[in-house]
Formats: sequence, structure tokens, C-alpha cells
Amino acid sequence: MAHAGRDHGLAALARDWDEHEAPPRAPLAIAIVMELLIELILVIASVIITAALLPLCTKARVVLGFCGLVLAAVGGTLFAFVAYPRATVLFLTGGAVIAGTAWGYTRVTAWLTRRDDTAITVSGAAREPERKS
Repeated sequence: MAHAGRDHGLAALARDWDEHEAPPRAPLAIAIVMELLIELILVIASVIITAALLPLCTKARVVLGFCGLVLAAVGGTLFAFVAYPRATVLFLTGGAVIAGTAWGYTRVTAWLTRRDDTAITVSGAAREPERKS
């Protein structure tokens, strides 16, 4: 009898452990809902892009094509964030660093080319100064 009571106690502990130590299910539910929304966005984007291929006036085709591409980009970005959150953040951070470096490089080179002509340059410093006789 004592043996059966002890098994019941272990089963109760195991049940309690399952309830308290089980992984949370909320992130999984959010991921499922996000997956459905992303698929819906991508389907709408593909329909809009396909409509842009119809023989319409040029302005309508451009607007439809642009809207479809924006939706496809948003859907792809959302997919990347849901499927690979850490890798996406690292990728976007690296892209921002590269873009910032390129922007800074273009600003500095533009500033250097706008400088006053009286500034000493490397080629000017290498020449001998002119002598007045």
C-alpha cells in the first residue's frame, strides 16, 4: 500500500512539474499568427505585381508595381524577423554600419574637395617655393 501511495506522489510531482516548467506557448502562437499574416501580405503583393503586368496606362502600372514591391519587401522583412530574429538584427546592424561608413566617406570626400584653394596640398608642399629676384 505504501508503495502505491509513493507512486501517486511522484505522479503528482511530475504533473506539477509539467505545469510549471513547460515552455511558454505564447511565442509559438504569435509565430503562427505572424506566419499567416506574412503569407497573406506576400499573396496580396504577388496579386498586385501581377496586376501591374496587365495592359493598363503607364502611371497605373508604375503605381501598382511600386506598391507590390513595397508589400513584398515588408513581407520578406517580417519573415526574416520571425524566422531568424537574431541573424536579422545582426544583418541589419551590419548593413547600417556599412551604409553609415559609405555616407560618411562621401561627406568627407565632398568636404575635402570643397576646401579653399589656399590650403596646403601634398603636391603643393613637394614643390619648391618660387623665389622673387
